[in-house]
Amino acid sequence: MIPVVSAILAVYNGARYLRRALESVLEQTRPPDEVVVVDDGSDDGSGETARAFPGVTCLRIDRSGQAVALNLGVSTSRGTHLAFLDADDEWTARKLELQLACFEADDTLDAVFGHVEQFVETGDGACRSLGASVAHLPGAMLIARAALLRGGPFAAELRLGMVVEWYARAKDMGLREVVLPDVVYRRRIHGGNMGILHAADRAEYAGMLKGVLDRRRARRDP
Repeated sequence: MIPVVSAILAVYNGARYLRRALESVLEQTRPPDEVVVVDDGSDDGSGETARAFPGVTCLRIDRSGQAVALNLGVSTSRGTHLAFLDADDEWTARKLELQLACFEADDTLDAVFGHVEQFVETGDGACRSLGASVAHLPGAMLIARAALLRGGPFAAELRLGMVVEWYARAKDMGLREVVLPDVVYRRRIHGGNMGILHAADRAEYAGMLKGVLDRRRARRDP
């Protein structure tokens, strides 16, 4: 069966970068078969930006958090394979082509990841790379729907660390993956995602990690 790919973006007040994010999705050498944007209660015109792209489905919900928005995108989409992108980031042009080739070569795979390049925009409009590294992040992933559903939804109660928690849960359930050597995802670093964690955020993150470790200990103990 030829995979049907759904691209899912959650956005909250991301109109400044959303157009470029969607362009990077739609300009793929192997474009997705479906693009779903979930507008998480934006008041900056993000929804209007998404709807300006022909063929893009845009859903709007009251502000509920990224996990809820992504889970809605998953449940609404129809693809056998799912890809995700934050509204302020970009895919490289061959992301889906390269990842689909892995699935075609090995139909037992659950997910294909790649590398991420982090970058900042300089004052003259150019970009400065901060280097590339392996990325077990949704933006660098293409995953079979069945595998994502087996791992379960993103944890709606977490504001921070929901990706780490989901990935740990999926690995505990035997996620079969490969990591491409290619950069498939470009993550923009800017004021909105560079803040130092507040005490409440640190406590939430620590609690999430403790839950992951406790679950793994319970699985090991007789």
